Amino acid sequence: MKRSSFIWRADFEADYAAPHDSKPASGNKRRPSKAVTASSLQTTAADYARFLQAVLSGARLKPETAKQWLEPQIRLRQHCIQCLSTDQPDADQHIAWGLGWGLEPDGGSFFHWGDNDQFKAFVIGSRADQSAVVVFTNGSNGMAIMPDVVHQLMPGDHPAFAWLNYSRHSAGHAVLDWLRAGWHQ
Repeated sequence: MKRSSFIWRADFEADYAAPHDSKPASGNKRRPSKAVTASSLQTTAADYARFLQAVLSGARLKPETAKQWLEPQIRLRQHCIQCLSTDQPDADQHIAWGLGWGLEPDGGSFFHWGDNDQFKAFVIGSRADQSAVVVFTNGSNGMAIMPDVVHQLMPGDHPAFAWLNYSRHSAGHAVLDWLRAGWHQ
């Protein structure tokens, strides 16, 4: 992962995405000088795909650790991302947490998402198929198209999207045609 860092590097200046709000007006790119594990990762889709390849293969982990990484440690029973109150009704969300990964246990997939204001990301992988999808957007509405984009590349039921509860709209013909044309790596 040669194009990734938790702090801004000078070599990123030649190639980065500027953020856009819902208007879509362009904003200023943050250039973190201090590493913040939850929000400062600067990376490319290709670099993150390399990371997912390592996750799928269990590279550099003991086999038992690799197995536990993607095994349900806790099953989610409430429909909330950050459940701070105890009065939420219980219902199986078909979502669990592994060690740092969201899991869709019924479908055998794992996922993670990022929401840094005007940058949105969603990644999902399937251990059974040994495949993964990485989608990064530089717009505040980026999560709205994720279900359609992911479904084109990794068909099936993905309860993560219902649980995340972002506004949703059709990706439009242009994005889906682009995906069908085989742009993915």
